[in-house]
Formats: sequence, C-alpha cells, structure tokens
Amino acid sequence: MGRFTRGMVMGFMVGAAAEMMMMPYQNRKTKKNMKRAGRRIRNIAEATMDGMHDWRD
Repeated sequence: MGRFTRGMVMGFMVGAAAEMMMMPYQNRKTKKNMKRAGRRIRNIAEATMDGMHDWRD
C-alpha cells in the first residue's frame, strides 16, 4: 500500500472516530446530515481511488 493510500485511510479513520465521539451530543437532523456527508465523502474517495488504480494500470 502506498504512502498516499495509507494517508487517505488514516484520515478516514480519524474522521470516523471523531464523528462517532461527537455523535451522541448532536440532534437527529445534525446526525442525518453528518451521515449523508460521510457517505458522500466516502463515495468521492472510492471514485478517486478507482481512478488512480485505472490510471496506474
């Protein structure tokens, strides 16, 4: 696994951990928005990684 990929994975893990720690203190609408944003960011990251793998091959 390359350095960039490891950095992306670590960033995702730190962000997910921070979100889980903050989540109990948020109201229902905020939780829904945070989950939606997390899914959107994950989809963008996956698409970027797929594009990078296709470019490399």
